[in-house]
Amino acid sequence: MSALPGLLIAAGLLGAIVWFAFQVARRPVDGAAPQRRPVWLGPDAVTMAAALGAELATLREEAGLAALLDSPATAELAAHHAFDMATRGYCIEEDPEGVDLGGRRHRLHPGYVGRLWELDLLFEPDAPYTEDSLLSALRRAPAWAEACDRVTSAEWNAAGVGVAVEQGRCALCIVLGAWWATVDQVRLGEAGVGGWQLDGQAAPDCPVEDLSGRLTERGDIVSAVPHDNPVMHPHAFSIVLPFEGDASGLTATVFRRGEPGLVRVLR
Repeated sequence: MSALPGLLIAAGLLGAIVWFAFQVARRPVDGAAPQRRPVWLGPDAVTMAAALGAELATLREEAGLAALLDSPATAELAAHHAFDMATRGYCIEEDPEGVDLGGRRHRLHPGYVGRLWELDLLFEPDAPYTEDSLLSALRRAPAWAEACDRVTSAEWNAAGVGVAVEQGRCALCIVLGAWWATVDQVRLGEAGVGGWQLDGQAAPDCPVEDLSGRLTERGDIVSAVPHDNPVMHPHAFSIVLPFEGDASGLTATVFRRGEPGLVRVLR
């Protein structure tokens, strides 16, 4: 019982120390306590990209075309390249290392099946350096007009818009996609089935029956097979490519109605 007062005093001192340390940590170097949350005063590249994407969607609607699909590949490829161009100050499909859109696709989204098109713009805006002034400059650029013309073509069903502002430079990258499917994995076929199996998901507007595959240029074309539970997996498919022996280094090609949309090296 005699130790209880001492424990209470120690606990009180510890609490006071913790409170004091917390208050010091909240203060900047000059000792002034923050009065409100900081406000980001620079242009919001994400907001600008969303605004431009909404304009493309409106153009599609006015042209009587279906809405653009939400493809992770086109969105990430556009954002990735816009940031790289703004940071390093170049404006071309190939980066300084010589990697083009196809190379970035194989690195970032190796399972993407379909075609891609890219448009790039880089400029150093005049004052005032605000979100509205940047959006206005982007909309006046010939590159944006070209993108608006292309997006009203029925051949594209997905789009990504990337905007980046770095070191006083503003970069725009638009990636349009004819997205057919995504191959999730490449594996050896099930037991008793010789060959390699491609498993994936067809795009919502692409019937599984339109897809097929082939192992190397000399192999037979094999049609895609829908998932055995189409209710739970309405867009899932498999393509089994017959092959005996070691397939390492060979390529598998995925087609839609005979047009190649993916070439993948088996490992």
